[in-house]
Amino acid sequence: MQNQSKFSLVNGEIIIQSPIIFSATAYVNRGKGSGVREDLIVISGGGLIGKIGDVYRDYSEIILPHNPKFNLLVFIGDKKASGILKGDGVASYVKYISDQSKVNIGDSVYLANNTSLDYINFEIGKVSEIKTRSGFLQIKVRNSLD
Repeated sequence: MQNQSKFSLVNGEIIIQSPIIFSATAYVNRGKGSGVREDLIVISGGGLIGKIGDVYRDYSEIILPHNPKFNLLVFIGDKKASGILKGDGVASYVKYISDQSKVNIGDSVYLANNTSLDYINFEIGKVSEIKTRSGFLQIKVRNSLD
């Protein structure tokens, strides 16, 4: 991955504190001393693990995608419909996409970054369910790490 993009990678070991509803957190044995900052994403070969929360000198908290504190800008499918991936305590959903958007079950969900195109090709999951609510789609995302 490092050879194919401009990602700056930091390797670490992750310990899951609580994968259960609402308190979905983990910790990684890397912190400020390793260049880790709040809001960086955490990935593995299998996909998105989460996002960095609190950072300490030698370790950091990871907020898992189904945690209600989680949010991340994403694009969906070939048309690149943009929305926000949020956790609800049980699952991850993309919100704030117009119900006029062409999104289908099985479409890929990509990490988005409004300052660089380097992140767009990083797939973080697939659309597994679509519901319409008040003019917007609520799109459930299945991560390959689920």
